[in-house]
Amino acid sequence: MTTITIRNGREITKKVFENIAELQDYLSLLISNKEFSDSFKKELDKREEDIKSGKESGISWEEVKSKISDLK
Repeated sequence: MTTITIRNGREITKKVFENIAELQDYLSLLISNKEFSDSFKKELDKREEDIKSGKESGISWEEVKSKISDLK
């Protein structure tokens, strides 16, 4: 096992990775620190309101996982 110390860095919450690629993905997300655009935030707010108002019903997490499994 190798220990890596990062001084003055962001807090790394995940400590165990399956492989180097997973670590790279995690660090890329940590480093990117990009904000969503205003138009994207508005779209998310609209979709949230549609769900809350009953205009859209959405799907369950189980359905999402099932659809992803069907793609494999």
